Amino acid sequence: MMMKNISLINKLSLGVLAFASVAAVNAQSMPENEPGGMGPEKEGGRVTFSVGSQQDFFSNDKAKLGAGASVEYRWANGLSVSTNTGLTYNFSSDPNLQYGVGLGADFGRKEDDKGTLSGMGKVDSAALVGAFFNFNLQRNLKISTNVKHRSSGNNKGINADIGINYDIDLAPKWRLGLGVNTSLADSNYMQTNYGVSSSQSESSGNAVYTPSAGLYMASSSVQLSYQMTPSITITGGVLATQLLGDAKKSSLVTRSNNLSGNLSIGYSF
Repeated sequence: MMMKNISLINKLSLGVLAFASVAAVNAQSMPENEPGGMGPEKEGGRVTFSVGSQQDFFSNDKAKLGAGASVEYRWANGLSVSTNTGLTYNFSSDPNLQYGVGLGADFGRKEDDKGTLSGMGKVDSAALVGAFFNFNLQRNLKISTNVKHRSSGNNKGINADIGINYDIDLAPKWRLGLGVNTSLADSNYMQTNYGVSSSQSESSGNAVYTPSAGLYMASSSVQLSYQMTPSITITGGVLATQLLGDAKKSSLVTRSNNLSGNLSIGYSF
């Protein structure tokens, strides 16, 4: 799990990549703990504590350090609940294929008094509904996809992610994980998170901007895990993110790329 920027975005993200961190409007993380990832024959829980640093797309502030925790539990019938992914249900009994639906929460964006978000107002909280589809091309190579929809007040739109994750067993207790991910969204999502309306322009001083639907973000990650005991895993990683297309051109964006670092310890039960 990669750290979320607590000051800009607090989201219970629904999906298969255990989203987290990076865009102030679409937190997403290095891939791990996808819904259904334990396999249909297993059930159990996991508690993870993390510390990490992250930069912000909407200000020139230095990277911020934060700490957080997450909890998840999965039942053998395909149902899972997590502070990262919300409530999800995996319909598949095949350990190499997971597909299902989910329900989560997007806590929006608080009104900020500095940077380009000053005067932009808040983005409302909204329920997230979505679906995911994951499949293993081979034992250590996985493709993950998801789509999420929200519609509440001024927080509307659909966004989707497509990711590829590859794990390398370096030694009996050491594993290296590599991941790439790309994100796309409709025009409502882009306007909510990267657009500037005429009224927002008057109150913030930012130029009016109406982004179009399309690709808006790409990221790559590297993480190294150590299996200390059968129940305890220590993981460190780096996530690099790049805004694309109309998101990159937004008058709100002060830097189009950022780098996040994370160190976590997880306990499975």
